[in-house]
Amino acid sequence: MEQVTLNNPSVSTAPINSNQPNYAGFYRRGAALAVDGLIIGCITLLLRVVLGKIIPTAIASNISYLISFLYYVILWVQTNGQTPGKKLVKIRIVREDGRPIDWVTAGLRQIFTLVSSYVFLLGYIWAYRDKKKQTWHDKIAKTIVVEDGGPATTSMYLLGYLVVPIISIVVYIPLSVALAAYMTPVSTSPLSLSYLFDIFQKWVKTNTH
Repeated sequence: MEQVTLNNPSVSTAPINSNQPNYAGFYRRGAALAVDGLIIGCITLLLRVVLGKIIPTAIASNISYLISFLYYVILWVQTNGQTPGKKLVKIRIVREDGRPIDWVTAGLRQIFTLVSSYVFLLGYIWAYRDKKKQTWHDKIAKTIVVEDGGPATTSMYLLGYLVVPIISIVVYIPLSVALAAYMTPVSTSPLSLSYLFDIFQKWVKTNTH
């Protein structure tokens, strides 16, 4: 007997790409970075208040970078690819195959953020046009940043691009300048240009690493 196969025209035979992740956009990632940057800035500022006149500035800067490194790596691994900033804008980091990020991958990714940062931020800007929205350090570590809870909202962008900068201008920058003044010995008049320049130099050294 001849076997008859019935085709249902309502069922598509085209392959379904159900595993295609929703990559987090450039501006959404920027909002998360702004939030995390403010948190790390406040932590390192507190550290410099405590250790400012105890240890040299260069050592304090290295400790600040170590804190930043541990902040990202530990949170990426222990909270399933999220930092507070990423959690607020509902995105997370995973490996390219979809598996959670591990210690080696997290460490490698954070180390190579230096490469993305020091070449005029080109490594970050690269994600704007990249097909998978990957930065240079994403490509090196073989990670992607994906949406975790739906598309971005206006409040997410307001948080990252308005609220955080305002807090930085009103709170963080004045406090860091005050700390620089505290750490700068008064050898001339406090209102002299040389003293103000000394403060500026101290502020730059303690806020760049």
